[in-house]
Amino acid sequence: MKKILLPLLLSLLYTVPAWAQKIDVEKKTGLISVDGRPSFYLVPINRVLFTADYALQNLQHEELAYLKAEQLPTYSPALGNSTELYYSFTFSRSGNYCELHGFNSFSVTKSLARNIAAANLIQGNQITEAAERKFIVIHNGVFLNAPNEPDYAGAGNDNNRDDNRNDDPVQMRDQRDDRNNDRNNDRPDNRDDHPQPMNINIHNGHIYDGDELIGNYTQPADKSGKMIVRITGVDRQLIATASRGLKATDDWKLVMADGTKLTIRYYKESPLVKLFAYLADKRYL
Repeated sequence: MKKILLPLLLSLLYTVPAWAQKIDVEKKTGLISVDGRPSFYLVPINRVLFTADYALQNLQHEELAYLKAEQLPTYSPALGNSTELYYSFTFSRSGNYCELHGFNSFSVTKSLARNIAAANLIQGNQITEAAERKFIVIHNGVFLNAPNEPDYAGAGNDNNRDDNRNDDPVQMRDQRDDRNNDRNNDRPDNRDDHPQPMNINIHNGHIYDGDELIGNYTQPADKSGKMIVRITGVDRQLIATASRGLKATDDWKLVMADGTKLTIRYYKESPLVKLFAYLADKRYL
């Protein structure tokens, strides 16, 4: 219960003062002023129609984070297939990231600015480690550098840390890509042996095999009550979208990133864990 309430309470603490702040956006430069004071820049990049990526910059135009526009497939009986705009928020220095949801195409810049200002994310033209951690916890994000340390995922301890580890986010992403390539090469159609059982567990939108982060998931709201799960890899690339109806006998319907469609048995006990265990067993995660 505490794990669920912490992000909610922190979110409420940030949301209340956010409504009291006056946010002004200078469209030509992307300068954001909070209560009349220039605070940071949200510079549009790769603009396509009504959406764009954004570079979060301090007043010296140093990039602090990159916000990438993404489209989440959704479905409802009233509207049919549709998409929801969200932003993948990646911190430039650490490589840590999270997702920001709840936007429409006509007020994106101000909504993003309000999120950033409400969290007091930028202090002294920089993003402090404490502010970054709180922001990521609120938005159920991922800490790439130390996913098992107490302040990040609530597991492990400092005595188990490797002081010689490589914390460079670019090299860490390369290492993660190498692991993903190994997993792809080791899929069932590329090998003869059956995969060993895995210890799958989930926490705050993340999927772990033991203490190793192997993927992420979100559960978009659906007006019909239909259960939808969007599954991504550690690099936030889409792996599959799973959905099931309201009947107790309904099974998972999976649409893989390549368009392949699968039907997977739904288990009433620990349904998500067993779904992810299947994907991990088949080396999709």
